[in-house]
Amino acid sequence: MLEIGVSDEFGALQTVVMRYAGPFTLDLSAPARLDLVHRRQLETSRWQRYDDTIVRAQQADFMAVLRGRGVEVLVADQVPGCYAQHYTRDLGFVVDDVFVVSRLNSAKRQAEFSGMRALVERFSAVAYLDAGTIEGGDVMLHEGCVLVGLSEESSREGVDALRYRLDRWGAVGR
Repeated sequence: MLEIGVSDEFGALQTVVMRYAGPFTLDLSAPARLDLVHRRQLETSRWQRYDDTIVRAQQADFMAVLRGRGVEVLVADQVPGCYAQHYTRDLGFVVDDVFVVSRLNSAKRQAEFSGMRALVERFSAVAYLDAGTIEGGDVMLHEGCVLVGLSEESSREGVDALRYRLDRWGAVGR
Protein backbone atom coordinates (compact mmCIF):
# COMPACT_ATOMS: atom_id res chain seq x y z
CA MET A 1 0.00 0.00 0.00
CA LEU A 2 1.13 3.50 -0.79
CA GLU A 3 0.30 5.87 2.05
CA ILE A 4 -0.84 9.22 0.71
CA GLY A 5 -1.46 12.55 2.34
CA VAL A 6 -1.90 16.12 1.17
CA SER A 7 -3.22 18.86 3.42
CA ASP A 8 -2.37 21.90 1.30
CA GLU A 9 -1.03 22.94 -2.09
CA PHE A 10 2.22 24.36 -0.72
CA GLY A 11 3.97 21.44 0.98
CA ALA A 12 7.04 19.69 -0.37
CA LEU A 13 6.35 17.00 -2.96
CA GLN A 14 7.18 13.50 -1.83
CA THR A 15 5.49 11.41 -4.53
CA VAL A 16 3.95 12.43 -7.83
CA VAL A 17 2.10 10.53 -10.56
CA MET A 18 3.04 11.42 -14.12
CA ARG A 19 2.50 9.93 -17.54
CA TYR A 20 4.39 10.50 -20.73
CA ALA A 21 2.64 12.42 -23.48
CA GLY A 22 1.42 10.43 -26.43
CA PRO A 23 0.80 11.33 -30.04
CA PHE A 24 -1.69 14.15 -30.52
CA THR A 25 -4.83 12.55 -31.92
CA LEU A 26 -7.30 15.44 -31.78
CA ASP A 27 -8.38 16.75 -35.20
CA LEU A 28 -8.23 20.55 -35.00
CA SER A 29 -9.21 21.07 -38.64
CA ALA A 30 -12.96 20.85 -37.92
CA PRO A 31 -13.64 23.18 -34.96
CA ALA A 32 -17.41 22.57 -35.09
CA ARG A 33 -16.82 18.94 -34.09
CA LEU A 34 -14.66 19.84 -31.07
CA ASP A 35 -16.01 19.97 -27.55
CA LEU A 36 -16.61 23.34 -25.89
CA VAL A 37 -13.26 23.42 -24.08
CA HIS A 38 -11.19 22.84 -27.22
CA ARG A 39 -13.20 25.34 -29.27
CA ARG A 40 -12.49 27.97 -26.60
CA GLN A 41 -8.81 27.04 -26.51
CA LEU A 42 -8.55 27.40 -30.28
CA GLU A 43 -10.00 30.90 -29.99
CA THR A 44 -7.84 32.04 -27.08
CA SER A 45 -4.53 30.18 -27.48
CA ARG A 46 -1.75 30.01 -30.00
CA TRP A 47 -1.22 26.46 -31.20
CA GLN A 48 2.08 25.30 -32.59
CA ARG A 49 3.00 22.02 -34.21
CA TYR A 50 2.97 19.31 -31.54
CA ASP A 51 5.88 16.89 -31.44
CA ASP A 52 5.38 14.22 -28.80
CA THR A 53 9.06 13.20 -28.89
CA ILE A 54 10.05 16.72 -27.78
CA VAL A 55 7.38 16.75 -25.08
CA ARG A 56 8.49 13.33 -23.76
CA ALA A 57 12.13 14.48 -23.65
CA GLN A 58 11.06 17.55 -21.66
CA GLN A 59 9.05 15.33 -19.32
CA ALA A 60 12.04 13.00 -18.82
CA ASP A 61 14.20 16.00 -17.89
CA PHE A 62 11.55 17.24 -15.46
CA MET A 63 11.26 13.78 -13.87
CA ALA A 64 15.06 13.70 -13.46
CA VAL A 65 14.94 17.06 -11.65
CA LEU A 66 12.17 15.78 -9.34
CA ARG A 67 14.03 12.56 -8.58
CA GLY A 68 17.21 14.55 -7.98
CA ARG A 69 15.33 16.42 -5.26
CA GLY A 70 14.13 13.23 -3.59
CA VAL A 71 10.65 13.05 -5.12
CA GLU A 72 9.35 9.58 -6.00
CA VAL A 73 7.96 9.67 -9.54
CA LEU A 74 5.32 7.05 -10.35
CA VAL A 75 4.74 6.69 -14.08
CA ALA A 76 1.26 5.64 -15.17
CA ASP A 77 0.67 3.41 -18.18
CA GLN A 78 0.05 4.84 -21.64
CA VAL A 79 -3.49 4.70 -23.02
CA PRO A 80 -3.64 4.53 -26.82
CA GLY A 81 -5.69 7.28 -28.46
CA CYS A 82 -5.79 9.59 -25.42
CA TYR A 83 -4.36 12.95 -26.44
CA ALA A 84 -4.34 14.62 -22.99
CA GLN A 85 -3.28 11.73 -20.79
CA HIS A 86 -0.22 13.54 -19.45
CA TYR A 87 -2.50 15.85 -17.41
CA THR A 88 -2.70 13.40 -14.52
CA ARG A 89 -3.95 16.03 -12.04
CA ASP A 90 -7.18 16.19 -14.05
CA LEU A 91 -7.78 12.47 -13.43
CA GLY A 92 -7.49 12.48 -9.67
CA PHE A 93 -6.31 14.46 -6.67
CA VAL A 94 -5.54 13.93 -2.99
CA VAL A 95 -7.37 15.48 -0.05
CA ASP A 96 -5.81 14.59 3.30
CA ASP A 97 -5.24 10.83 2.97
CA VAL A 98 -7.83 10.11 0.27
CA PHE A 99 -7.13 9.86 -3.46
CA VAL A 100 -10.26 11.11 -5.24
CA VAL A 101 -10.87 9.76 -8.73
CA SER A 102 -12.25 12.56 -10.90
CA ARG A 103 -15.44 12.28 -12.93
CA LEU A 104 -14.51 13.87 -16.23
CA ASN A 105 -17.09 15.76 -18.24
CA SER A 106 -15.42 15.03 -21.57
CA ALA A 107 -16.35 11.60 -22.89
CA LYS A 108 -13.17 11.68 -25.02
CA ARG A 109 -11.03 11.78 -21.87
CA GLN A 110 -12.75 9.16 -19.73
CA ALA A 111 -10.53 6.31 -20.95
CA GLU A 112 -7.42 8.06 -19.60
CA PHE A 113 -7.97 6.77 -16.07
CA SER A 114 -7.38 3.17 -17.17
CA GLY A 115 -3.65 3.94 -17.39
CA MET A 116 -3.61 4.97 -13.72
CA ARG A 117 -5.78 2.15 -12.39
CA ALA A 118 -2.87 -0.12 -11.40
CA LEU A 119 -1.24 2.68 -9.39
CA VAL A 120 -4.49 3.80 -7.76
CA GLU A 121 -5.21 0.26 -6.57
CA ARG A 122 -2.03 0.56 -4.44
CA PHE A 123 -3.17 3.76 -2.68
CA SER A 124 -4.24 3.48 0.95
CA ALA A 125 -7.63 5.22 0.47
CA VAL A 126 -9.52 5.88 -2.76
CA ALA A 127 -12.87 7.61 -3.26
CA TYR A 128 -15.02 7.42 -6.39
CA LEU A 129 -17.63 10.10 -6.93
CA ASP A 130 -21.22 9.03 -7.60
CA ALA A 131 -22.59 12.07 -9.43
CA GLY A 132 -21.75 15.25 -11.28
CA THR A 133 -18.40 16.05 -12.84
CA ILE A 134 -15.18 17.25 -11.31
CA GLU A 135 -11.71 17.66 -12.76
CA GLY A 136 -8.72 17.61 -10.44
CA GLY A 137 -7.27 20.72 -12.05
CA ASP A 138 -10.23 22.67 -10.63
CA VAL A 139 -9.48 21.56 -7.05
CA MET A 140 -7.19 23.28 -4.56
CA LEU A 141 -6.54 22.78 -0.85
CA HIS A 142 -6.09 25.87 1.29
CA GLU A 143 -6.02 26.28 5.07
CA GLY A 144 -8.22 23.28 5.86
CA CYS A 145 -10.67 23.90 3.02
CA VAL A 146 -11.19 22.21 -0.31
CA LEU A 147 -11.77 24.84 -2.99
CA VAL A 148 -13.37 23.77 -6.28
CA GLY A 149 -13.78 26.09 -9.23
CA LEU A 150 -16.97 25.57 -11.21
CA SER A 151 -16.24 25.27 -14.93
CA GLU A 152 -17.11 23.33 -18.05
CA GLU A 153 -15.41 20.40 -16.31
CA SER A 154 -16.63 20.72 -12.70
CA SER A 155 -20.30 20.99 -11.75
CA ARG A 156 -22.17 21.78 -8.53
CA GLU A 157 -23.33 18.14 -8.48
CA GLY A 158 -19.69 17.07 -8.60
CA VAL A 159 -18.86 19.37 -5.69
CA ASP A 160 -21.76 17.91 -3.69
CA ALA A 161 -20.57 14.36 -4.48
CA LEU A 162 -17.04 15.30 -3.40
CA ARG A 163 -18.32 16.80 -0.14
CA TYR A 164 -20.34 13.64 0.56
CA ARG A 165 -17.36 11.33 -0.13
CA LEU A 166 -14.94 13.37 1.97
CA ASP A 167 -17.42 13.52 4.86
CA ARG A 168 -17.73 9.71 4.72
CA TRP A 169 -13.94 9.35 4.81
CA GLY A 170 -13.59 11.92 7.58
CA ALA A 171 -11.40 14.16 5.43
CA VAL A 172 -11.55 17.97 5.41
CA GLY A 173 -14.25 18.41 2.74
CA ARG A 174 -15.68 21.75 3.87
